[in-house]
Amino acid sequence: MLLNGNKERLSLILSHLDLSQDLPLLKSVPIPSQKFDSLKNSVNYFLYANLINFFPGQRFEISNNVLEQYPDQIQTLPCITGNGTVLAKTETILEYNIVHACVSRVFAELGIDEFVDQFYKIIHMRLVNGTPSPKTAKRPFATTKIHSDIWTGEPVDMIQLFFPLLGDTENTGVRFFEPKEFPENLVRTLNNYDEGANIALNSTEYTCAQFKKGEILLMDPFLLHKTVKERGGLRLSIDARFISKKKLPIKRIGPEAHLTKNYISLEKWYDIGHGHLIDTAAPLAPYSGDHSGSPTVNSEFDLVNIRKPNDLSFDINKN
Repeated sequence: MLLNGNKERLSLILSHLDLSQDLPLLKSVPIPSQKFDSLKNSVNYFLYANLINFFPGQRFEISNNVLEQYPDQIQTLPCITGNGTVLAKTETILEYNIVHACVSRVFAELGIDEFVDQFYKIIHMRLVNGTPSPKTAKRPFATTKIHSDIWTGEPVDMIQLFFPLLGDTENTGVRFFEPKEFPENLVRTLNNYDEGANIALNSTEYTCAQFKKGEILLMDPFLLHKTVKERGGLRLSIDARFISKKKLPIKRIGPEAHLTKNYISLEKWYDIGHGHLIDTAAPLAPYSGDHSGSPTVNSEFDLVNIRKPNDLSFDINKN
């Protein structure tokens, strides 16, 4: 299966923007400095809230580099999954919603709302240690393996977003690989990323691609990628994703996984942190879920409407 239509779609969505990186299945756009600073500040406060709640007997200082100040304590937080997702808990859910609202403001700057069908309600803050770990690398869905998110059940018309934010994003980044063709028998959910490993043999790496702070990267779901761990430092980034209104004639083998139920309207997604809140009953306690590396960690999150009947609706472009 050739990916010409995928390339044309991504170019169309971003055709009005000045791109800092312009590759066939990967583009990036600079984030306005004020909004980038607000997003970084919100993530630092989220990390700080985790620290003071999990280590109540210790003293921590809020700053613009919490990750670099307290790397050891942050890595021992119990809300981090096997693939590094830093989950929101009851003690930190308000701080999480603030981060979400900052992400939505950055996305609104792109001016591509007309291309959005639905948005994934959860944003993922992902913490990655640059030191290789043979144990975690063997997990079925380890992000250090070359993979497509199609293989975890994501929709074929999904567009993925990356926000590199804190730490060593240069050495602990992401590598991208464009397949010459994507086998139709791999347009399905896999049990292990290794099942699709051979596709990398017929792929071209985007050697010039950068996982750079201050940019938002937009990626087609058929672009293969992997987390880089080459003894760099800690880094934290945010993942988000939406389903494009422009559909391609690509069919998945079997049904899309339960992840699709987590997609909501763009209007509701923009309203998170305002008239809607992401909520959870899960406490800040050791993670006891799936350690295979599977991204299915969202069942514990609810979308709650806190808007009163007479409240005005939230307009991202007027606030």
